[in-house]
Amino acid sequence: MTDRSLGSVFADPEVAQAYRQRAPYAKETFDILEHLLVDPRTVLDLGAGSGALAREMIRFADRVDAVDPSAAMIEEGRRLPNGTDPKLHWIHAAAEDAPLTGPYGLATAGTSIHWLDAARVMPRLATALAPQGKLAIVEMDEGEHPMPALIDVFRRYSNAHHREATEIVSELVAAGQFVREGERRTGPVVVRRSIEEYLELLHSSSGYARVQLGDRAAAFENDVRDVFARAGADSIERSYVTVVTWGRPVAR
Repeated sequence: MTDRSLGSVFADPEVAQAYRQRAPYAKETFDILEHLLVDPRTVLDLGAGSGALAREMIRFADRVDAVDPSAAMIEEGRRLPNGTDPKLHWIHAAAEDAPLTGPYGLATAGTSIHWLDAARVMPRLATALAPQGKLAIVEMDEGEHPMPALIDVFRRYSNAHHREATEIVSELVAAGQFVREGERRTGPVVVRRSIEEYLELLHSSSGYARVQLGDRAAAFENDVRDVFARAGADSIERSYVTVVTWGRPVAR
């Protein structure tokens, strides 16, 4: 399946709710983004999901426009802390054709960078950003998986290729769509999850959402539980480092 067809699973309310198991961004992430923000102090967050970035950026921005094509994600975001703050404007639309009210002092894209049509989005951003405004691409580096046996399970149930943000940024630069100016990595955030919490995390992803797995969902969960049982583990700990890469989108 293509990235964009896999992305359709995020319209499912169950997937949106499972997003609560996603790891939080390190606090330092928002210090970096605040430093990048220029006048006017308005932010455009593309593919905002349930607002993990947008709901925090209202602390230092005058307005955050949070764009996402999933109504379910937006509704979930409104239920979370800061989700109804008057400085946060939810926009139900795809990044490729959302109504934009620029100029913006900063644009951000989290894991949504995987789903965007860069040929359409980058020129729009180049026009919508203030003269000194940047696009910041925010990604999680999870490091090596602590349970390698789970990788075999994942491969049996999905052949989706997860492209790292560094790979996508390199492609954007090579295509002349983005001028990379800098990158910073935060300290790690350590998250421990029970088996059930970890299963919900997996179900929040495009390849392993219940709506995607269909009648294989129960077998998938049993196979994951079996790996934990063979390891004698009842939880899993992961360390997440946030990587912020920024630069200028190119108008072509």
